[in-house]
Amino acid sequence: MDIEKDLNFIIGKNLIQIRMNKYTINLIFEDNILITIGYKITYTEGGINSHQNWDSINNQNFSINKLLETSVVKAEMNKNYTLIIEFENKKILTIESARANYESYIIYNGHDFQVIY
Repeated sequence: MDIEKDLNFIIGKNLIQIRMNKYTINLIFEDNILITIGYKITYTEGGINSHQNWDSINNQNFSINKLLETSVVKAEMNKNYTLIIEFENKKILTIESARANYESYIIYNGHDFQVIY
């Protein structure tokens, strides 16, 4: 799997479960698609000033429950390996890459996985 070239497998899939623990967030979508986040994530609800941040070190209060049962309309990866996911309700998740020696996030498409550092 090369998510830099093709993220279409997540388009139209509903987010069905969110699991949060001290060091990771797991996003579970339909068809066994899983994103495990272990670095930083930003949740944007509408404007530039309406966002929440979470990272695996500071573990801030963070809620993305408004994304449950909402489908993905757009997914792209920028040149820094940051993954940007837009949902049908116009809310956006920005999953950052650390570009370091540890895992930032992992994507499993139901058949294969890719680790982003």
